[in-house]
Amino acid sequence: MPDSALGAIKDDVVKNPATDRLKDELQNYVRARAEHAVTQLGHRLGDSVSKLAEPGEGRSPQEPGQGRPSPR
Repeated sequence: MPDSALGAIKDDVVKNPATDRLKDELQNYVRARAEHAVTQLGHRLGDSVSKLAEPGEGRSPQEPGQGRPSPR
C-alpha cells in the first residue's frame, strides 16, 4: 500500500472516538493489574515478615533432616 493510504488509515484511527475509549480502557486495565500486583507483593512481604518475627513457629535448619547434616 502506498504511504498515502497508510496515512489515511492512521488519520481515521486517530480521529475515531472508539480509539480514545480503547486507550482509556487499556490504561484502566493496566492500572488495575499494577495495583493488584503491588497488593499481592505487599501481602507476601507481610507474610514473610510475620514468619521472621515468630522464630519458634517456623522450621529450624538445625532440625534433623533439615539444612546441613548434624555433626556426629
